[in-house]
Parts: sequence; C-alpha cells; structure tokens
Amino acid sequence: MIFRLALLYLVALAFFGWGMATVQFKIFPWSLLGPLLKDMQAFAEGTAEEDTTLVGRIRNDMGLGSGRHGHNVPISLGDLAPVSVDKGVFVDRAPPLFNSRLDDGYYLIQGVFQFDGALHGTIVVDTDGRVVKTFPYPFSDEQRETELRGNSHGFDIDKNGTLYVNTGEGVRAYGWCGDELWRARGAHHSLTLTDRKTLWHPQGNGMTERKAKSGKPVRTFSNVDIIKANPEATFLTVLSRNNWDHARGNLTMADFKEDPFHQNDVEELPAALADQYDLFEAGDLVISLRAVNSVFVIDPETLKVKWSLTNETDRQHDPEFIGDNKISIYDNRTHDGTESRIVVVDTVTGTLETAYQDAEIFTAARGNHTPLADGGMLIVASHRGMMIHVSPDGEVLTRFANVIGPSTATRQAARIKLTGDEQAFRILRIYNADYITNEQFQDWEKQCA
Repeated sequence: MIFRLALLYLVALAFFGWGMATVQFKIFPWSLLGPLLKDMQAFAEGTAEEDTTLVGRIRNDMGLGSGRHGHNVPISLGDLAPVSVDKGVFVDRAPPLFNSRLDDGYYLIQGVFQFDGALHGTIVVDTDGRVVKTFPYPFSDEQRETELRGNSHGFDIDKNGTLYVNTGEGVRAYGWCGDELWRARGAHHSLTLTDRKTLWHPQGNGMTERKAKSGKPVRTFSNVDIIKANPEATFLTVLSRNNWDHARGNLTMADFKEDPFHQNDVEELPAALADQYDLFEAGDLVISLRAVNSVFVIDPETLKVKWSLTNETDRQHDPEFIGDNKISIYDNRTHDGTESRIVVVDTVTGTLETAYQDAEIFTAARGNHTPLADGGMLIVASHRGMMIHVSPDGEVLTRFANVIGPSTATRQAARIKLTGDEQAFRILRIYNADYITNEQFQDWEKQCA
C-alpha cells in the first residue's frame, strides 16, 4: 500500500515538474497548450481599456451583459434627465440622460445601447429628449463574438438620410427607414463620405475607398506604400526595425511590431473647401496615426506627404478639414489623464490653438468631434459615454450621457475621485454623433410613410 502511494506521489510529482518545465522552457506540449494558456491569461486580466470584473467579462461573452463596453465615471448631473423612450427598446438598463437648451433639431448618436436584439446601434433624439428612431445593428450567430467584443466606431449620413456605419465587422449601409442596403467586410475605426459619392475608411494596415451606393471597393493602399513613397518621412518609420533597406523597397509589415501605426481616421478634402487651403487640393486625404502621435495629409494618387504634425498631440483621433488652412483634431491627451481637448492647427503657419478643453470630454481612447456649419461642434467622449454640443463661443447647449445605472465595483471604480456635485455612474460607450435639422428629419421621414 505504501509502495503504491509512493509511486502515485512520484508520478504526480513528475507530471507537476513536467508542467512547470513546459511553461518555463517551452517544451512539449507547449506548442499545443501555450496559445490556450495565453488566451486564458489574457481573458482573466482583460485589456487596459476595459473597466469590468472577471465575472463581468464572462457575462459579456455569454451575451448576458455589456461589461466590456462599460466604464465607471464621475458625472455632474445638472439638468440631465432620462430620455423618453418606448418600452422594450432598451433591455436591462436605465435610459440614457439628456438635456438641451435648443428648441429644434435632432441628434444621431452611435454606440452601445443594449437594444432588444442588438448590442450596438444608433439612436435619434430630439431636443426634448425623446428617442424618436433607432437603428439597431443585428449580428448573426456566427458573428456573435464580434458583436459582444467589437466596437461600432465610425458612421456618416448622406443628404438622403442613408446611414453608413462601421459595425466592428465591417461597413453597412442603412436606408432611413431601417432597411439594410449592403454590407462589406474588413473596415475599422472611422468612416467618412466624400462629395464624389464614395466612402473612406481604415482597413487592416491601410486605407480603402468604396462606392457609397454598392459598397464595392474603389482602391486600397497600405501604410507601407505611403512609407515607400516618402523616404524622408521618418515619423512613419519610428517604430520599424533596422533590417530593411528603403532604397531596395524591401519593407514589409514584418519589419514592425504588432499594430505599429493604429490608423484611426482618413478623411478627404471636399471640393467646396479646397480653395481655402494653400497647400492642398480637393481629394487630398488627412490621416491620423495614433501610435506615433501623427496627423498628415497626402495626395492619394502619388501617396506623397504634403504636410504633417507629429508629437503635438497625444493619441489623437478624428482630424477634420474646417477651412481657412486649418485642421481640427480630437487630442485625447491620454497620458494627462484628466482633460481631452479639441485643437486647431494652421497648416501654413503651424500655429496650434485649443478650441475646447474640459474634464467632461476626457477619453483615454477613441473620441470624435463634428464641426457644425455655424462654427459650433459636437464632441463625443467615448469612455465617458458623453456627447456635448458646444456653441461657437464654447457654451454647452446639449449634453447626453449613456448612463445605465450606478457605479459598479471594479478596480477602476475604486479610484474615482468625485468633486463638487459629481456622482459615480456606470456608462456604456458611444462613438459618434451628428446633428440634423427639423427639415431634414421630416423630409427623410416621408420615405417611410
């Protein structure tokens, strides 16, 4: 009996030692178990952008919650009040909060809303705080993981009310009445219309242009193509290895670590604004590379860099051509950790000015702004679930907060410091916003009669 117990002990000890050696020295069966163990460790730890518990991640990935898309944040309520929404539109959450000083108009807001049957989508809210229309983004069972863990980043809307959205797995087009027109795979981050009835968006490690009517690709180029066309643009190669020769053109993505650029926006200079720029022409593209803190403009035909701004912003998003030789940028200021800002750079003089800055719009990642015709703008702070409409002189006209309930217990929640009349809430991320007039809304609604 003692011999058997001793033998079992020695066998168990051998297996334990083998297991330790497998992890330490990467011997058999590490090649089989290693990836699985790494995935399990990554799942247990979560990502730096997530603010949820292990249980929250499990519930999210089982389709029982939205923990991976939420954050605990301090919010000063002020005049914010729950939106008015039909029963059954949202599931297992409190309604978002809203307040506006305007008398007319509508806001389109894209984000995570926990619709009945879809996690992501767009809502349309009037200035009285009524949700008057919804665009849920349903996913098939085969794409369930993308829906539960992905981000519905970019969107744009044309003059006929057709909504073009980046749903995480690619691009979709929806008619104003909610009918899906087409899908195309492989997009990420921003999605912007041109005045030539096409769409630009980042794809993989490059950029793609598509026809707005059908979604068919028009052209694609990579960041490596841009580098090869600009041997002098060292800001593009700061994260590359040293084992490639520019003159021989042998650069590939293998010469970079994973995600070396993190391009998050590409937008085209419209013909209507082109005369207001000394350095650019209609059709030129402004591109944002978050990983190297760079915004630059290229000719899409030659891929030559015409202008660049590097290390004046921190993990920036969403550059916009706004006329008068200027480009506005959402400067996340991620490493500041307190306040994001909208900056405006003069592409001729290099002057950089802050157009708006506040703790309420701080978002460590993501974030968008929409310049409006009257000089105001919409600002979306994704990790605060917050959208604000700011007048040309900086007055806050409208606030929207995608609050789903009181703050929950997470490590990040424990670090929240409240000031003044702030309270701690749990929010879901939002990604984009736009404003339409009463006339636009009424004209588009006629299509659905």
